[in-house]
Amino acid sequence: MRPVVCLDRGFSSEFETEFGWYSKGSVLTVSSAHEVSDGFAHLAAEARAGAWIVLALNYEAGFALMDLPHHVAQRSSSQCDLKAYIYHEPPQALNLNHSVTTRLPHWETPDFEAYECAFRAVQDAIVDGVCYQVNQTFRLHGTSKEAPWDLYQLLANNQPADFGGFIDFGHDQVLSRSPELFLERRGQHLRSEPMKGTARRDPNPIIDQQILDDLLADAKMQAENLMIVDLIRNDLSRVSEPHSVRVSRLFEPRTLSSVHQVSSVIESTLRSDVDPCALIKALFPCGSVVGAPKAKAFELIQILESDARGIYTGSLGLMEPSGDMTFSVAIRTIEQRGEQVVLGLGSGLVADSELKDEWAECLLKGRFAGVA
Repeated sequence: MRPVVCLDRGFSSEFETEFGWYSKGSVLTVSSAHEVSDGFAHLAAEARAGAWIVLALNYEAGFALMDLPHHVAQRSSSQCDLKAYIYHEPPQALNLNHSVTTRLPHWETPDFEAYECAFRAVQDAIVDGVCYQVNQTFRLHGTSKEAPWDLYQLLANNQPADFGGFIDFGHDQVLSRSPELFLERRGQHLRSEPMKGTARRDPNPIIDQQILDDLLADAKMQAENLMIVDLIRNDLSRVSEPHSVRVSRLFEPRTLSSVHQVSSVIESTLRSDVDPCALIKALFPCGSVVGAPKAKAFELIQILESDARGIYTGSLGLMEPSGDMTFSVAIRTIEQRGEQVVLGLGSGLVADSELKDEWAECLLKGRFAGVA
């Protein structure tokens, strides 16, 4: 029996293993970015009334949630910007065995020339003072003859993660192996763990450790990470008790199957007058997948990226009846519709970014899904 929803244990403190549901809940879909706030408010009300909410929030929902000028908030995804299942029974531990014989998707050849063109444009914008960091991304299209759940199990084998998830919406599925926490609420305590800094793994443990040590000591990585830490501190300060925002861990290594990454941890105490919708509006999308200053970077991304990101760099979320909430940053995430699959890849660009290094980093991040 295949689950409709499967979430990794990082989404809830109640489970030590993967958990989810084998049936579909009541469905809520929002097609227009401008209706996302109302849709999210409805979901929050359902959760307060005792429901469990599983949702996929597209990056394009940020057009409305960030209250950008009208001329910016024009493009939206061709898909629903918010999709959710509303469950009136709690999830169950799934205790799954991911031993499957499945093939990874066949991906189109990445377009280096298009990437280079966008890279140069970002560098020009940084030189001109428009932004000082921009998360530049692109989409890879491919095909897979595997059932979505079977493919997800293979991806889970390839990249264990705390914030991965599988959601089957019927005509399309989200397959995410995200290691990045966007936002966690436990009572009035808030936590965000943005990731900035990536390096390859090496099969030789001595070399592998040296690669990690070099990454942690890299001045460029530290500068990028600090930019995003400051951005998220600022976002959290809008909804938190005065003087409660703090950086509890800085430059913390996270080793995954094919990459080393670096995250930092920012925590705060939520003000009692801030409802869930206002909380998401203050932070979404996560600064690590946009850039800084956030609004300017968001606007530049709209101009330079030729297609909508969809769920990629958006968020998968769980809202519990207790008021607790957990949202991932939907990186390392595939959208599947029939045999068609789409994978987003990207990296953060700053003034001294090197074209070939950033390109290699993008492809490295896709290795778990079979990107060469």
